Amino acid sequence: MRPEDNLTLGDKIKVYAGDDTIGTGSFVSLSDSVLTWANGNGNITFTYAGTGSAVSIKKI
Repeated sequence: MRPEDNLTLGDKIKVYAGDDTIGTGSFVSLSDSVLTWANGNGNITFTYAGTGSAVSIKKI
């Protein structure tokens, strides 16, 4: 999934690094290949999701 195609502020997402789950939370933004999201504890998390990254995002 290309996040910029389908995600809006507050959408529930699951973030993966390869086959491993990084976490589940709420989408905030994607800018300059940096995914900003809030995890289940409300912590803001920044994850590099650019070219060469194994990070993927699934809307849940």
